[in-house]
Amino acid sequence: MTTTKPARTDNDPVKGSVKSAYSLIGLQVLSRFATFTLNQLLLRLASPKVFGTAAIQLDLLLSTVLFLSREGVRNALLRVPREYSSSAEVKNVSTIPVLLGAPLAFGLTLGYRTIASPATRAQPYFDQAVSIYALAALVDLISEPLHNRAQSLMRFDLRVKAEGTAIIARSVCTVAALMAAGEHWSLVAFAAGQLAYAAMVLVVYATTFWKAGEFQIFPRRVHENGKSRIPFDPISLKLALTMTGQSVFKHFLTEGDRIVISRVSPLEDQGGYAVASNYGSLVARILFQPIEESSRLYFSKTLSPPSPKKESKPTKPSKEAQSQAATTLQSILFLHFHLAMALTTLLAPLVPLLSDFLLPPRYRSTAAPRILRAYCAYIPAMGLNGILEAFVHATAMPAQLQSQARWMVLFSIAFAASVSLGASGALGVKWDDTMLVWANVANLGARALYGWIFARKYFEKDLVSPRRVRPCIPGIAAFILSGIVAKWSEVNLDQRGQRFKHAGVCIGSGVISLSICLWTDRSRFIEIFKAIQGRKKVD
Repeated sequence: MTTTKPARTDNDPVKGSVKSAYSLIGLQVLSRFATFTLNQLLLRLASPKVFGTAAIQLDLLLSTVLFLSREGVRNALLRVPREYSSSAEVKNVSTIPVLLGAPLAFGLTLGYRTIASPATRAQPYFDQAVSIYALAALVDLISEPLHNRAQSLMRFDLRVKAEGTAIIARSVCTVAALMAAGEHWSLVAFAAGQLAYAAMVLVVYATTFWKAGEFQIFPRRVHENGKSRIPFDPISLKLALTMTGQSVFKHFLTEGDRIVISRVSPLEDQGGYAVASNYGSLVARILFQPIEESSRLYFSKTLSPPSPKKESKPTKPSKEAQSQAATTLQSILFLHFHLAMALTTLLAPLVPLLSDFLLPPRYRSTAAPRILRAYCAYIPAMGLNGILEAFVHATAMPAQLQSQARWMVLFSIAFAASVSLGASGALGVKWDDTMLVWANVANLGARALYGWIFARKYFEKDLVSPRRVRPCIPGIAAFILSGIVAKWSEVNLDQRGQRFKHAGVCIGSGVISLSICLWTDRSRFIEIFKAIQGRKKVD
């Protein structure tokens, strides 16, 4: 049997991470286009009540099983040096999500059925849909060791093929089931689509690695000196367990809004929140998620991860590696802040126009338009936190991760307290679903601040500086002025029916502001552009 294709690897972490970014951005463009098209169809086929149950509650159940089972292992394995990634001990660590998945899926499914509201449980075929979602999670986790193997080989093309095919399968299956069976079977249709996604991912990974003779989804025994044992790499295992424990708090902070919404809001409002969340996260998923994942890969490989053959503390990365990583981190943050300024100042005034285009009439009366507006601040905060947490997870030692976990406990308590006070009316403000978004913005900001402080301490003095990541003062002033102009235009043009003139004002002021930034900081942009071009030429 040939092993040529899966064994293909790339020993350059810079080249690999750049290829990863381009591949994942392409995958996210396909994913979001399919999701956008699917949403437009589903919003017209499914009621807000059904859409809210599927996109908020059932999807939360699925993501909880997947995240808690695999996130810690994924991050730990990224830090294994390439020369050890094929060892039996490391491969056995990659199978841990399969072992964790079954008890987690059973326990969480049982718990969800117990706490679900009567209105939720009363929907047709609710129990069957929950069971299918749990099965989809298990099927997805079976492919996880193969996903990890592809990542260690930097086979990003395989991941794009698997997930891209699965996205199309989910979209086609969900819409076909809804159209064929009708709204009475809506929850089952959503569940069937998710199962189709998981099955397609498994099929693509399994066929590739089976042909190559590298198919492994369970731990394997090693026979040495007449004895049989199942070895796990101790360093990777310890790191994976630490990160898995931390993922409980991270998941609560990441999904806190959906947890609260599923408990306190009517199903119709849950549908509106789900729609706004899906549309609001388009930019985040297309751009920020690939950058976050590629950054984690790049920093993991560049900044000297510990060897699995040694229990000793790893040596400090070389000055050259530190300088390169610091420059990359600051360049990513520099570009991110420019995009954040555009989103927060110019996109928010366009939300009423976009809402009329994106939302069917029965969804416009839900919380969706208000939440879309709040997402204009949430998206940049999510991107900033994702970049900095990727750096922390790629470089922190177990003791430092435990320290971060303690801070996450405090962030979780603060988030829960603020939401509880807001929902109870103790703050003297009427409860609104947008408060969840703003609470999340504050939470993400606090986590990003922790990541920034960690990065400043990690690098040698002055390698990372606020001056190197912030936009130029004239650019900041231009975007502030553009935001004022856009707000004036919203009041005087948009609300008087002149919506296309309003859009022209927003786009025009944005182009002018961005031009000022590009001209004033042209040397920095040219430097970053040349670095990207140089890495592309390596390919």
